Amino acid sequence: MTLYDIDKRFNNLMEFGVDSDTGECVETDEDFKRLYDEIQMDLNDKIENSAKLIKNVTADIEEFKKEEDKLKHRREVKEHLVERVKRMIDGYIKNLYTDENGVVDYDKLNKYKFDRTAAKISYRKSDSLSLTEISQVPKQYIKSITVSGENLTPNIISENIMSLTEKDIDKAGIKKDIKNGVKVKGAEIVNNYNMQIK
Repeated sequence: MTLYDIDKRFNNLMEFGVDSDTGECVETDEDFKRLYDEIQMDLNDKIENSAKLIKNVTADIEEFKKEEDKLKHRREVKEHLVERVKRMIDGYIKNLYTDENGVVDYDKLNKYKFDRTAAKISYRKSDSLSLTEISQVPKQYIKSITVSGENLTPNIISENIMSLTEKDIDKAGIKKDIKNGVKVKGAEIVNNYNMQIK
């Protein structure tokens, strides 16, 4: 989109200074300055043409932003569709291993295999730490944090327990200890069964 006609030398500078296909600068600042300085014209004309160049390029940038927004929206719609269909397939498969009480037999689910030319589906077992009650987590797992400008350490954390969030907890330390047989209040390891499509 061209708003203003500008001096051909400025158009050439635009081509030299910017890759017209990618929009990336292909010259160093020193080279750009040299090319810019080489344009000989009246100072006011140079300033006017420079301003026109800026407006033209800014208009291009705005068009790029609009296209980026459109592409982002289209990507998000497609991502949402993929997740929807995945949930549907996951639901159908889990239903095969669910009893009349709604309990899924995860041992059998973990052995499920779908193997066709177009797609292979299986389940991968993983685990994650779930903080069931942050206020119950022992003090030794609470990192030093800052609340309202005050540095909190495990010695005074109980006074500010409501300020804690998951990022203030040493989740890796808790997970390691639980796996080693230590019972940690307010935390548990949860098994996840994630569907894989290849």
